[in-house]
Amino acid sequence: MHEGQCFLKTKTDNYKKHWMVILGNELYFYKKKGETEHKVMHCLSGTYLKETSEEVKDSKGVTYYALKIVIPPNKSRLVFF
Repeated sequence: MHEGQCFLKTKTDNYKKHWMVILGNELYFYKKKGETEHKVMHCLSGTYLKETSEEVKDSKGVTYYALKIVIPPNKSRLVFF
């Protein structure tokens, strides 16, 4: 199991903290560390990472670095650190 803090982009282009857990081949997103019910889950079987040089600075000057997870056939998830 691997876990740590990440950020997901909201519909209003803000970045919201989440707790990410990789357990086997499943990726779980929780609102906070220690919660028992996940907000989002993705099965990583058949997915791949796509290189992205996307860096975003928010209005407070914080820089976020993106990781793009491609979920076939035509979905992807950007996770920021």
